[in-house]
Amino acid sequence: MHTVIVGAMLILAQGAGLPDGSALAQTPGTWQELPDTRLTESRIVCGNKDAPAAPPGCLPKGVPHGGNNILGASVGAWVSGDLDTQRGELVIPRGGGHADWPGNQVVAFRPPDGNKPGEWRLRRDMSMAFPPMPKGPFASIYSDDTPASVHSYDCVAYLASVDRMWSAGGIYWSPAGNSDRVTFWWNPGDASWARKADRPGGYGCASVWDPRGERVLIRLSGEFVAYAPRTDTYTKLFGQQGGIMSSSSSLALDPAGRKIYRLAPPAKSPSIRMIDLEALDAKEQVLATEGDVGIENLAGVALRVHAGRVIGVGKTEDGKHGAIHILDPANCGRAIQPKCRWERHVPADEVHPPPPVAQGVWKRFFELGGRFYYVNSAGQNVWVFTPAAAR
Repeated sequence: MHTVIVGAMLILAQGAGLPDGSALAQTPGTWQELPDTRLTESRIVCGNKDAPAAPPGCLPKGVPHGGNNILGASVGAWVSGDLDTQRGELVIPRGGGHADWPGNQVVAFRPPDGNKPGEWRLRRDMSMAFPPMPKGPFASIYSDDTPASVHSYDCVAYLASVDRMWSAGGIYWSPAGNSDRVTFWWNPGDASWARKADRPGGYGCASVWDPRGERVLIRLSGEFVAYAPRTDTYTKLFGQQGGIMSSSSSLALDPAGRKIYRLAPPAKSPSIRMIDLEALDAKEQVLATEGDVGIENLAGVALRVHAGRVIGVGKTEDGKHGAIHILDPANCGRAIQPKCRWERHVPADEVHPPPPVAQGVWKRFFELGGRFYYVNSAGQNVWVFTPAAAR
């Protein structure tokens, strides 16, 4: 391993390779496209290479009375997921919703591992008990007692303490875009669904698992709450208006500094929001920003904290591609402090991934094994970026 300074980052160069022999991020600070990782062309879609011709065991490309029949909505239509840290895969439960896609399937992307290439897995087949579009009647639970497909926004989290996926409402399968807060757990062990206490708040939220507290921290439009899986209860931590949560970024938790960061477009002026978990009386604070602030105007930004810095997937200067943005939140942003500064990373080889989809990425940008994986849409390959640490 060797290191190189790039802008505000120290990029760790990894020497591992893909199973096909090609280099995986060997050049410091570059993106790598993972071949053959488009969900729409994978073996979990009926009729594709090595896939069944029809369900079960695969997702159909379309179904009778299936609305817009956009299979890609299972990943990209205002849909988030989360990393199952026990199995090392990104899980996306019941993505679809509104009139786009009725399937309440559970899909997962598993990154390359040793001699195994990156692949999509169908962790649970979709239910065929969805009501026909546009006749209905429509509800958040299908007639077989499984949850309807949803625009989930970022109301999805992996509950590490109980090994379950938390899927907490959204805009469910319906022509008018009906929504609610009906919450289910999905069990990765036996692929079953279980109804749980309804989530508070409106149809959108942003969430993050807090391993220290063994809880999900959730920003709603009017409050900040914690969900305790072991008791299936929500606790209000403070009340505060927070903007339109269907366009907020994911919550980026700094586990060491015990702070949470998020973007909340549209803002009156460039800024990032911060919650100090050790000083909740201060509520959510606004930190002024400067630099490459265009990332703040995107919806559902994929945001994380790595080595004390906030990183997110924004766009290149011309807006045609995706780009890593970095912000150091230490000692900046408040009234008597300098503004926090966003810096856009430009890879040495100038190879960039596609720009983030307009419907948001959220936790589909995840870290595993020292790398960051970017699942942008069902019709694009997955991309990977080497990690960044403090300079």
